[in-house]
Amino acid sequence: MTKFKVNKQLFPFENKFVELSGGSKIHYIDEGQGPVLLMFHGNPSWSFLYRKMIQHLKNDFRCIAFDYPGFGLSEAPKGYDFSAKTHSLVAEEFINKLKLEDVIIIGQDWGGPIGLGWAGRNPNKIKGAVLGNTWAWPLAGNLRFEAFSWLMGGPIGRWQ
Repeated sequence: MTKFKVNKQLFPFENKFVELSGGSKIHYIDEGQGPVLLMFHGNPSWSFLYRKMIQHLKNDFRCIAFDYPGFGLSEAPKGYDFSAKTHSLVAEEFINKLKLEDVIIIGQDWGGPIGLGWAGRNPNKIKGAVLGNTWAWPLAGNLRFEAFSWLMGGPIGRWQ
């Protein structure tokens, strides 16, 4: 059951779901054929972010966009911690479940470190990366970024 109704004119895709071992029910869309583009959204956002890109790219690529647990149409299990590291581990199980290989990741905002975390653990499965408005280095010691990450990874970031 979805958390809200999605306007089919704005998001004209078949909604698919997969259940993962930790109790997450992950929503994703899988459109087109060709090299795999796997899209990692930011926080707070969801696969809706990539709707226009998918419309333009699906004739040449297999476009997969998924929602992290508790985002968009995905469900998070009770006690889910909403951290970038946990999202990255969920992404890994999701990718393994779909048996994806030679993946080109697209990462925006938190999607950068989440996708790169997966890529770093699975270098044999990544073909390339497209990153925008993101970062790829540790933020430890930078109080401004640590506070922002703590805030957005907490109750405010989970509220939709």
